Amino acid sequence: MIKLDLHHFDTVTSTNDLLKEAAISGCPSGTMYVADSQTKGRGRMGRSFYSPTCTGLYMSFLLRQEDVKYDINLLTAQVAVAVSNVLDSKFGLTTGIKWVNDVYLDGLKVSGILCEGVFVGTEHSVVVGIGVNLNTSTWPEEIAHKAGSIYSESLSWDQRKVLAEDIFHKVLEIIQNSDSNWLETYNERSILTGKTVEIYKIADGDDHFSAKVLGIDENAHLIVENTAGQVLHISSGEALLKQNL
Repeated sequence: MIKLDLHHFDTVTSTNDLLKEAAISGCPSGTMYVADSQTKGRGRMGRSFYSPTCTGLYMSFLLRQEDVKYDINLLTAQVAVAVSNVLDSKFGLTTGIKWVNDVYLDGLKVSGILCEGVFVGTEHSVVVGIGVNLNTSTWPEEIAHKAGSIYSESLSWDQRKVLAEDIFHKVLEIIQNSDSNWLETYNERSILTGKTVEIYKIADGDDHFSAKVLGIDENAHLIVENTAGQVLHISSGEALLKQNL
């Protein structure tokens, strides 16, 4: 059983960055950093994560492979399902998931996830970073059209702490339970299925193509059909809805 060891900070650069340093120094599985704000919060593909003071949940926790057997290729998708489940149950919401790692509410992104591997010798660990927009009301111009919050009122530190703990335990429940139906939930909540998207490959930002999304496969890859009628399974990259390009 992994014991949660939660550390609360006022302001940090990035909870992921700090916890990665602590992981290299030997901190145990279950170490969690939660900050009131981040000055350099990060998301996938080098993007920043807007982290104003006390209007969001900014958290990272450590899992070591020797303590919990996770599949690094599935973990981001599993965390997205965990976050979606907790938000829906605690706040009475109906959230969706945008492949591969974003949680959406009413067409707006309310949570992002960044899982980063850490090697110490031959041992593999992962830092799971999660940001949730709780009651943020003002946004930088570049994200104002696509970012949203889950709640209209501010949450106290005690409430944010409980939320962080609930997400941590839900993640463990999903990855440790071989009978978990997380993939079914992931498919049910996919906001891209049936939509036409533009697929951008990480390896080459200029290499992109249009496709219709058919679903999510057992490896958490995006199943799409391109304009030539070929069915492809996309393992990495980004899928943008045509109307949001």
